[in-house]
Amino acid sequence: MKAFAKILLGAFALFMVFSVAQEWDFFSSAWFGKEQKAAGMSEEDRRGASEAVGLFLRMTCHLYGTGGDPRFAERIPASPPLVEELLADIAFLRHRHRLQEPRLMRLEVLGVEPAGEDRAEVSTREYWVARTLWMDGSAEAGPTRSDIVRCTYRVFKDGAAWKVWAWEPVEDPLAGGGAPDGGPVRGAAGDAKP
Repeated sequence: MKAFAKILLGAFALFMVFSVAQEWDFFSSAWFGKEQKAAGMSEEDRRGASEAVGLFLRMTCHLYGTGGDPRFAERIPASPPLVEELLADIAFLRHRHRLQEPRLMRLEVLGVEPAGEDRAEVSTREYWVARTLWMDGSAEAGPTRSDIVRCTYRVFKDGAAWKVWAWEPVEDPLAGGGAPDGGPVRGAAGDAKP
């Protein structure tokens, strides 16, 4: 019986090794958090992905500047959960009787890399100036902030259009890190171009 158990254990270990080797793309992304990069990406798709990030930031800025106007929310090129996250943040500000008016002064697209079929990662450096006002318009609720933020945006192609489905701040040694709250300041955009 012991010999049979050893044979079964050996066969199972061999099966697992071959299974992992055969499905390495799946296991490497699950274990190491890295998605396999697609072989290439057309220049049109690179431009579309970076333009989607620029439009996302400008529309998000208007959304914050209007205190969550639903007309802007439905036009933002982003996944529904991401739009809901933005609206929740605006609701939190409104609950604290504040309105945020950030302006995107400059947007630098540092790179666009394929991240799978119809997916990409867009790396940016963003220059923001943000004011936080009391909702009654009486005065500023804090000092005006100026931040330089680096972010990575994960975008996907939805039909012919690119949309943002997630973003995360990246520590930038030139900027001294991300925004004080750990993410980009959002609000009313200037005329930055991607």
